[in-house]
Order: sequence, then C-alpha cells, then structure tokens
Amino acid sequence: MRPAPHKLQQAHRRNVIYGSIRHVYLHQHTMNKSRQHNRESAAFLESCPPSGRR
Repeated sequence: MRPAPHKLQQAHRRNVIYGSIRHVYLHQHTMNKSRQHNRESAAFLESCPPSGRR
C-alpha cells in the first residue's frame, strides 16, 4: 500500500530543500576548508618555532 500523494509530495519537497542546502553547504565548506586550511597552516608555521611544533 502506497502512502498518500500529499505525504509523498511533502517528503519530496523536504528532500529537495535539504538536498540543495546540503549541496551548497558542502560546496562552500570544502572551498572554505581548503582556503582556510592554507591560511591557517601558513599562520601556524609562522607563529610556531620549528622545535615547538606538535
């Protein structure tokens, strides 16, 4: 037995919204992470003396 059509539509719309949000978030997150990682590692290497590195 199939669920009611309006239930399916609601679930589908929710999936579409969540999917697009997740897609945008993941894309921004990966872009930011690589850019931020480069900046952070450069700052980290500058701020730490070579012997004090963890």
